[in-house]
Amino acid sequence: MKLFQLYPQSSPNVAPTCFEGRDIVLGSYLTSSKDPQIKTQHHPDALEYVERWLSSAARCGLHTVLIVNKASESFQDGIRAIFAKASTGYGSLYCAEVTPRGFTPNDERFLHALELLRVFPCDKVFLTDVGDLFFGRDPFALLENREPEDFIDPTALTRCTSPTEVRRWGLRATWQVRHRKGFRYFLGHEPGTIRENPWLCRQYERLQGRVPAKLGSRPVLNCGILGGDRADIIPLLERFEEELTALNQRERACDMVLFNSLLREHDEKQLFSGGLLSSPWKEYLRQGPWYIFHK
Repeated sequence: MKLFQLYPQSSPNVAPTCFEGRDIVLGSYLTSSKDPQIKTQHHPDALEYVERWLSSAARCGLHTVLIVNKASESFQDGIRAIFAKASTGYGSLYCAEVTPRGFTPNDERFLHALELLRVFPCDKVFLTDVGDLFFGRDPFALLENREPEDFIDPTALTRCTSPTEVRRWGLRATWQVRHRKGFRYFLGHEPGTIRENPWLCRQYERLQGRVPAKLGSRPVLNCGILGGDRADIIPLLERFEEELTALNQRERACDMVLFNSLLREHDEKQLFSGGLLSSPWKEYLRQGPWYIFHK
């Protein structure tokens, strides 16, 4: 792995201590193989794919790392210019060039993130999607401050269509506020349960034969957002690497199946999704109170 600091510009030799005491956001733009969801291979210099993610990270003053297979001079110049234009004078931009390992981009990004986190120590980390995600606010503020209002999404109440749904919203919000100081993993989410999600059920059937009975009624976690302390994220990524290696799937993405299974090995009181962490799934909102906008 080669790590370059692009903004503010520095010498090309980056010491392992460069992230010490920092919170970092990690995204990836891997172009050596096809994205199984869109059935195509990204062009290695398509700056438009990363522009909104980079610009929003710069505006929020985040220490940002983009993982790529190929870091051409023109691509480095391009992402540096995007970040510098939106920067408010805080934050930084790094580019990590990695060697492909033969898995899908969806899965491989987590392997490279693990490689980086092992070598370059930081405090807290968010691993996120890039092409369909941007930051509204610094998401580490939610982790560090644990303010009650951040663990409630009042806009979700307006989408309730029955007294039963209102009651469920209230119970969920109360539970999340009560347990907010114990959450260790901060995650994206989708509506409904695993059993109610046809796409995810098909992925389970293809990889494991069926949806495990104990998981069918659990809410869908979306691994496009994964945050927490480095000390907690590394063991989770190590388990992911073990399971992915055992499956040895090179053409099919395993990330959603594996993370929904692995995270459910933890106590529910350690898992947080919803609240103001991320916007409602696939509502394509561009403004609002959320820290992260996803689709």
